[in-house]
Amino acid sequence: MIDTSIELRGWIARAAVIEPLAATWLDDYEKYGLEVYPESPHDYDEIEQRIDMLRFMNPIQLDNPDVVERYTRKDSVIKGKAICFESLHRPKLSKELKELGRDEALIGHHVAVTGNIQIHKDGNVYLSAHLITAIPDPSPDLFEEIEDDGF
Repeated sequence: MIDTSIELRGWIARAAVIEPLAATWLDDYEKYGLEVYPESPHDYDEIEQRIDMLRFMNPIQLDNPDVVERYTRKDSVIKGKAICFESLHRPKLSKELKELGRDEALIGHHVAVTGNIQIHKDGNVYLSAHLITAIPDPSPDLFEEIEDDGF
């Protein structure tokens, strides 16, 4: 069995964790999302390798046309320079983040995100965030550099 837990350290680029989005594909549900610029560029490769292993361990049924159509959708794990988390469950925020009160106020904060790599029956992979904790920023200017230039 593959370990699906993940902890990512980085800076919040976008957030919908205090004020969720409407999950348009499901009536009466809200969707929580978080995009994080990782501390290390090696995090991209590590996550992609773990996704490949998870898919290998959980092959989809390619003989089902419904599954094949959904499988061709692009995973939403890496978007540009950000690692993306999404869930129908509200992630727990550390006290200092919760006190900010609005998602926009979270942008640029250095955090540790704890969650899981998950795979749907159709093979679509996503990251879910369970706990978002504020941590000391190793380089306050690095967030702006990443946002402007990337790694």
